[in-house]
Amino acid sequence: MSTQQNPPTPATPSCPAAPGSRAQKRHRARGLSLVEVCSAVAIASILSCSAWPNLARWIDNARMQGRSQELTGDLLLLRSQAIARNQDLRITIHSDEQGTCYVLHDGGPRDCTCSSQGTSQCESPTATVLKSMGFPKDSGLSVQSSARSILFDPLLGGTAPGGTIRLIDRSGLEIRHIVSLRGRIRTCAPGTGISGHPSC
Repeated sequence: MSTQQNPPTPATPSCPAAPGSRAQKRHRARGLSLVEVCSAVAIASILSCSAWPNLARWIDNARMQGRSQELTGDLLLLRSQAIARNQDLRITIHSDEQGTCYVLHDGGPRDCTCSSQGTSQCESPTATVLKSMGFPKDSGLSVQSSARSILFDPLLGGTAPGGTIRLIDRSGLEIRHIVSLRGRIRTCAPGTGISGHPSC
């Protein structure tokens, strides 16, 4: 007795969900949950807080190096102008209640003054200001010098006296501008706190 087998029923192909069906609605509804959003915000906050001190330090260093380069340029300009004009020129450092400053001028060491806001004036009618630069306390920078006023001689470009002009930031880091008796200028930084400068 032979048994007759029915032919296999062909598989019905699965059809994609019709537009607007529940499956598509469930798929479109997927997104970030409130817990995931809060976790992402918390991680971003932690990363930004940990990076902020380094970023602030980098900004302070960049500002300080910019001012240092400007001061170096002013000293070189003063030396070259003294020779070109055949005239005594000097840099004088002042301080007031709001900060410190320096002024480039001719005349005597007390003929011209400056303020931490960058303004300047000369008491002597024959003295003139070439440039002044102010460093208010809220800028985080100050300028100090071993000599209140340094004269650049036009004959050989030397100075009288030589000295060290220090640019100091709020954390105590400093860049020193050493002016030799021959009028040469070199910069250095104590320790290793400021990149790009040899150690003093």
